[in-house]
Amino acid sequence: GKLGFDDINEGRMFQMALMDINLVYVRQLIKLGLRDLNTRELIDLKSRNITTDYIAEVRGSGYDFSGADLIQLNDHGVEGSFLGELRKAGYNLSANEVTELHDHGVDARYVRDLQSPKYHLTAEDLIRLHDHGVSTETIARLKQNGYELTPEQLIQLNDHGVDPRFAAELKRAGLNLDPKQMIQLHDHGVDPD
Repeated sequence: GKLGFDDINEGRMFQMALMDINLVYVRQLIKLGLRDLNTRELIDLKSRNITTDYIAEVRGSGYDFSGADLIQLNDHGVEGSFLGELRKAGYNLSANEVTELHDHGVDARYVRDLQSPKYHLTAEDLIRLHDHGVSTETIARLKQNGYELTPEQLIQLNDHGVDPRFAAELKRAGLNLDPKQMIQLHDHGVDPD
């Protein structure tokens, strides 16, 4: 009897017995939607202390990750609540994208605060904005002053030290400039007052 696993052997059966991987545990995983696990994944899930509660929390967030994905997410400290927030913000990301966001320190609040009906930011956009130090407050203040900018433009302004106050002062002075023009003025020490 292989119990439905094509890759079972005596060594893995011994490991599974030592780790208390039994039929009850396997049935719980199947009930949670993990039907295509092999014995190596079963052992990896159990050896990393990936609980059925964790799997239920991830599944409850609306993501349908594989056993290998669950292992990756758990190894990187990704919590189900983070996945739920990403889902609420309209994102359906791969385990790799979620891991990258998490590893770069992009939290759910940052993602939520950057939502815009004008454009949908990709996981890569969110990471780049965060890594370049573009704050949600900066983006909000620029929007208040009528600037709807692309991620690349936001990064360029931030990297050159052009803050929302500078952009607002240019507008108040009657100058409606694009980001490149604002950067040139800022880099040349022009004071909009």
